Amino acid sequence: MAQTIINKPKPINGRLEVEKPARMPHSVIKEVFGSVSETAILIAECESGFDSSRVNKEDAKITGYSSWGLFQINSEEFVGWEDPYINTLKAKEIYDRQGFEAWKNCFNLISKNNGQLNQSYNY
Repeated sequence: MAQTIINKPKPINGRLEVEKPARMPHSVIKEVFGSVSETAILIAECESGFDSSRVNKEDAKITGYSSWGLFQINSEEFVGWEDPYINTLKAKEIYDRQGFEAWKNCFNLISKNNGQLNQSYNY
């Protein structure tokens, strides 16, 4: 029986390479946040709807910076912000300093709804 190749080599930068499969945001968040990952997953859902390419330029009117990626990190643009893993690592650094209060609107919404997100929440 022949093996099926899921990721076929493609020309990348003039060479044939196999693209690495994208990691799902849930698994990345669980890996990085560990014991508090369930809340972190809800924060990411609330902030971006798990859209790692989301940019909120409206925040710049308030803070001077846009918000970037899964966790809508409010800062200057940083390399790799659209990569779920890099964005989650940045979010964990923020969490380690400030807790989930750094995402106070979403955290308060989740807390108010007994650890759930209201499905009608508009990202």
